[in-house]
Amino acid sequence: MKIRIRQAVAHFPAPFRLASADGLFPEGAYAIDLHESWSASHSGSVYTPLATFMHVPIIADGKWTLRTAVLTDAEMATAIVGGEEVLVINRYTD
Repeated sequence: MKIRIRQAVAHFPAPFRLASADGLFPEGAYAIDLHESWSASHSGSVYTPLATFMHVPIIADGKWTLRTAVLTDAEMATAIVGGEEVLVINRYTD
């Protein structure tokens, strides 16, 4: 399977919660990774969304770090996403 990962920035206009992470996160900009699978069709290449991950700050062992959390479609609907084509990383797996 061929996987493409696009990086973008999601802007949340209000504090929010995620189903996959504990706590209330403040409004602001967060880095996200959009994972898509590639397939060929009669009309050309097609990328199908697989999952969206967001990098959220947490405190672990008394230090700030980033954790990756899965975003649902409903959670993405509350964000303003921009810059999707800033960086495209092609990662291929068999």
